[in-house]
Amino acid sequence: MNNNQYSLIEAFGNGYKKFGHSNLMGRVVGLMLSNNGALTIDEICEALDITKTPITQICGRLVDLEIIRRVWVKGQRKQHFEIADDVFVRASINQSKLYLDNLDIAERHLEKFLIAYKNAVGKEKQSLKLICTRLIIMKEYFLKLLAADKEFIKSWESEKEKLPDVDEYLNGR
Repeated sequence: MNNNQYSLIEAFGNGYKKFGHSNLMGRVVGLMLSNNGALTIDEICEALDITKTPITQICGRLVDLEIIRRVWVKGQRKQHFEIADDVFVRASINQSKLYLDNLDIAERHLEKFLIAYKNAVGKEKQSLKLICTRLIIMKEYFLKLLAADKEFIKSWESEKEKLPDVDEYLNGR
């Protein structure tokens, strides 16, 4: 592994950690992203100097998230894994699912607090008004964020087609 690949793998590890995932999960994604072919669990373990059990668990989770996929290599019995073609779209969709969870929290609790607010008086009503206001903001924020995410993902495929290839990108800088 060269220094650039190592640096990319570590950067993905740190990035995934910031999103609440494990550093190791990010390192696996970085390795897969920076590799030209499919890798076995053993090859991933060797490259990252990690034992088999956590790598197997993480690869399973990444397959569930559709960040990587299992591929079958002719003549080989071991499972191989490679990065998904639309890895960044998949990551964005997975993030949107968290936004959807937050929207659900806001909607479920807002109704309860609105009923309590309607029936409250005095200081209790003042207190509930603040909570209701925050939940309304939360609901509307995540509604708009999800709509923007959906629109962006929808437009991304055509935008992706317009991207320059590597040589054009290098010459256009």
